[in-house]
Amino acid sequence: MSDTLVDGRCFRILCVSDDFSGECLATVVDNSISGERVARELDAIANLRAATPAWLSA
Repeated sequence: MSDTLVDGRCFRILCVSDDFSGECLATVVDNSISGERVARELDAIANLRAATPAWLSA
């Protein structure tokens, strides 16, 4: 998601949620969110929850 502040500056929000449980896994707010940042955040969530599939770690 993205929005603009009153002074015209833009910011973005990355919301990661589990559709099954409805749990919010992460909310990242920054001026710009690159693909590398998204991948890093998703890796951090997977490592924290020990949810990496076995076929990925082979």
